[in-house]
Amino acid sequence: MVAVNTALELECTAEGVPPPTLSWLKDGRPLQGDSEIVQEDGHFLRITKVQVEDAGLYTCLATSPAGEDGKNHWVRVQGDTCVY
Repeated sequence: MVAVNTALELECTAEGVPPPTLSWLKDGRPLQGDSEIVQEDGHFLRITKVQVEDAGLYTCLATSPAGEDGKNHWVRVQGDTCVY
């Protein structure tokens, strides 16, 4: 659980030959160039100031010629009095 207006960092690691391509999904949809979300070569996803709407299921997706695999991260956001 993360508090509103704090930073969040999620990490993703995957190995393979050739190295897999990493991407992030939120609630099953690809993350696009949101100014508050930083993706560094897919290995890290950072949200600089978490907001209530950032709550949800984040998935790191590793894709290679051998197939796809994913790792899920559930993010819960705690506001002043509520958990979302």
